[in-house]
Amino acid sequence: MNINVKILKGRQCCVKISPLDSIHKLKELIAVQMDIPVAQQKLVYQGKNLSDEKTIASYQIPENGKVFLVAKKADALESSNDTSSQRPTQFYDKLRHFLRRHFTDSDAELVLREFKRDLENRMNCLSLDDIERLATVKLLKARQTEYL
Repeated sequence: MNINVKILKGRQCCVKISPLDSIHKLKELIAVQMDIPVAQQKLVYQGKNLSDEKTIASYQIPENGKVFLVAKKADALESSNDTSSQRPTQFYDKLRHFLRRHFTDSDAELVLREFKRDLENRMNCLSLDDIERLATVKLLKARQTEYL
């Protein structure tokens, strides 16, 4: 079967694969065609992240179905000096400090851990349409403040 793979607002390719093959195998084929390492790939079908160990058939991806590829930048994943990668840590440190004023240390850590888990789950549930809408709104706001 053929699966169309598209990078959001970018390149696309068509991959020939068996429905019984794993998502990891699909990523390997994409790596060859698009020159994007498997470790930097995140595949999304109908707003859901695809797990490496599952098969194409388990997601019921049809012949000529479209799968979106989100490519993570290697240097962004590995850079520890990047200030944007430090922001979540600073945020969680401030949240931890706030929680410790209202809870015991162990309870504050428990609340913080659950907050992180809930936030990650919510972020993983965002569809590409949701992300595009958020990006559009943020871009419009940025342009408006730029002109002021």
